[in-house]
Order: sequence, then C-alpha cells, then structure tokens
Amino acid sequence: MSAKKINRKVFWVSLPLVTLMVSAFVYYLYLISYTPGIIYPLGEKIKFSEFTFDAEEGTVVHLLTGTHIQIPGNILIDNEGRSVQGRVTLKFREYHTANDIFLSGIPMQMRDDRNQFMESNGMMEMRIEKNGMPLSIKKGENIEVDLANFNTPTDGFELFYLNNDEVWDEGKPFQSLNNDRRDSSLAALPPNPSTPINPIPGETDRIFTLAIDSKKSINLKAWENVNFRFLEDIEGLEFNDAVRINWDNTTISRSDKDKNLLYFNFNCTLRDNNGNIIKHFSKILAEPLLSGKKLERAMKQYDKDLKLYEKELAKIEQERTRLENEAALLSRFTVNEFGIFNIDFVSKLDESVLVELDFDFENEINPLINQVMLYVILEDKKGVVKLNASDWNKVPASESETSLAAVLPDGTVAFVDADSFKKKVAPESLNKSFAYKFYFKTQRIKYENFVERINSSAGPKFI
Repeated sequence: MSAKKINRKVFWVSLPLVTLMVSAFVYYLYLISYTPGIIYPLGEKIKFSEFTFDAEEGTVVHLLTGTHIQIPGNILIDNEGRSVQGRVTLKFREYHTANDIFLSGIPMQMRDDRNQFMESNGMMEMRIEKNGMPLSIKKGENIEVDLANFNTPTDGFELFYLNNDEVWDEGKPFQSLNNDRRDSSLAALPPNPSTPINPIPGETDRIFTLAIDSKKSINLKAWENVNFRFLEDIEGLEFNDAVRINWDNTTISRSDKDKNLLYFNFNCTLRDNNGNIIKHFSKILAEPLLSGKKLERAMKQYDKDLKLYEKELAKIEQERTRLENEAALLSRFTVNEFGIFNIDFVSKLDESVLVELDFDFENEINPLINQVMLYVILEDKKGVVKLNASDWNKVPASESETSLAAVLPDGTVAFVDADSFKKKVAPESLNKSFAYKFYFKTQRIKYENFVERINSSAGPKFI
C-alpha cells in the first residue's frame, strides 16, 4: 500500500475522532461557562411599582421604604431622540435582602473575575415607558435618587451600574445621608388625642365626697353628697395624703380647658408637737360623677367621643408605623440612564475558606448535563454567589448567615437553610491550609412554595 493511500486512510479515520474531541471540548466550555446578564431562577417574581405622570411636568415619588425620586420635567426622549410629551409610566422596584437579590436573577459577580462578588447595601431598577416603549434621558439631564439604605455603609462601598443589563461598570462615589424627611415627618405628627373619660367609674378610679359643714361653708353646699372622681395632682400634698387632713378652707373652680372638670384648693394651718405653725395646701383636678338622665346623656357623648378618639389614634399610629418603617439612612446619587443601580462592596471568594459540596440530588440527575445552578445566599452580606456544577468545589464558607438553593429541572428547589449549613460547615473552625468536602441532604420545595417561604422571611418587603 502506498504512503499516499495510508495517509488518506489515517485522515479519514482521524477526522471523526478530532471532530468528537472538538465537540467535547466545546461542550465542556459550554458546561463551565456562565451566561451573562439577568436570569430569573424561578421566573420574574418581584413586581414593579408603577407611577404615571406628565413628562413635561416631571414628578416626585416617595416610596414606603423611604426611597425618594425627583424627576424634572422635559428631560425624556424617545428612541429617535425626540422630546417626549404627555403621560408616561415610571416602573420602579428595589431589592434590600439577599432573598430579593436571589429572586431578581441579577448577577452579583464580576463577569471577568468570578472570584469577585458584590455585597449589596441597596439595589434598584428604574425604567420609564410611553405606550410600552422604553424612553431615555436627554444628554446633560439627571434624575436625583435617594435610595433607602437599611445598613450603615462602610468604607469601600460604591455605586455600580449594570451596563446593558449584563456587566457591571466600574464603581462610582455616592452620598450617604440621614433620612431627614422621615425624622421631620415623625416630629410633625400630631400628639395623641386625649382619652375620653368614662362617666361610669372603673375599679381603679379613686372616688371621694366632701365632708361639708353647710353652716360654715355656704359656698360648698351645692357639692354636698356629690361623688367626685380624682384625676390629677396639681401641686402641694398628693391626693393620698390630702384625704387624711381636716381642711380649714376649700374652694372649687372650673377648668378653663374643660368646664366639666374642677380644681379643688385645700388649705389649713396646723401646729406640731412643739407648737410650731405648719401650713398645708393641696390642689387637685377632679370631676363630678353624674346620675340619672345626665349620666345617660354623658354616656352617649362618651361613646361618640370614644369612636372618634379610636379613629384618630389609629390614623396617627398608622402614619407613625409607616414612617418608622422607612430606612434611617439614604444613598443619594444622580442617574442619566435607566436600568439597575447597586450600592455595593466588592469582596473576593478566596478571602473565605472555599469548600467542596456534594448533594443528595446528584444521584438523581447529572448536574453538569442538566446545568443545575447552585445559589449561595449570603443573607447578612446581602449577596448571592452563583456557581455551576463545575465550581461546587469553590463554595465560600462565609461567617455570614449562608443558605443554599439549587433549582432542579423537576420544578423543585433543593434547599439548605442557614442553620443546617452552619452546623455542618462551621466556618470558624476551618483552615485555609486544608481541603474540605461536605455532603448535604436537601429539602425539596416546589418553586411556588419556595417563593412564599423566602418572601415570608425577615427583611423589609415593600414592593
């Protein structure tokens, strides 16, 4: 056989093998690669809040979190660069917990360096549309944002923008400030209304009558045999001491604020065992107790006043609660484009001990073939590390509260809660000089039930 024929035969035998090897390599690259951009692990679960306004007038939006957005008028343009007029729609949502970030599908690792991940201190997404078409901001114009901040930012936090919804731009500075709007509004709340006084005395009420010598105290004759309810000590001896003294002189006057209330002024002069003159006085506030038809009328008025009191009190308390739920701090910055903005600190995975994890579901499916993604949810750091199966040997054993979630193709989430992770991994006992491998049995939770579960966990929920 000639050399030419041998070479041709080798070529045709080798070609399928080379093709197979190339295909295998390409598939390997596919398995270990990460798709850039936003990928909802369980579908789009965090809804936008929507606000409609006139593009020529602009608007100011204040959200329940304390986030405050100021949009000037005449700054919006369409995709052809023309100024926009008429009604437009602001679509806004914010993310303040690690669970929010997990559901958002927003990437929290730097594309070029998978070792870097972002710890969030508040993230938001803002879009403006007209008739469903996205709008832009005129060059040179800006929207001012005060983003709610539920944790004091430390040095190293910067403002990041998700360019084209795929890759994070370089960080920029922002301003951290107190939520003075909240504090001023709290201070401006009206005081709680006065509680109406029930005409019928309660068990704890202190009731008294005046022991009157009508011949000597003609001015008090009208109050003889009338029951009074003690309300308040004004000055001098307190009520409990005053009732033990025989007073020389007693005067009664009506309150300027409420004619149904009376001031009692008691005075007397006594001598002690040494013959020294001691003067005593007491001033208290009390009300006469009613009976008969007067009591019936008073009870009707009391019921009416009580309903009004409860309504006004509920209104004030509702507003106080709303304000107290606002973030105490704000992150202020301006934007000249729409999309996703994040106040972040960039950390490195290798700053923690990296461990290898195996899971019970790996006996049921091949996580490489099925491309099962593992989400490491760093609850305290408000970060999410997304790892495909080829990187499950690089899971950070962070001292942050850490839970694990793997979205399986059968419609369930394989879940490891933070307590279970910490019990088994115990980050404080690990050493970077050693390799560690841990096996986890997971909880299997249906997609919809898992969303309900994490939405019911601690953290602000306003969207």
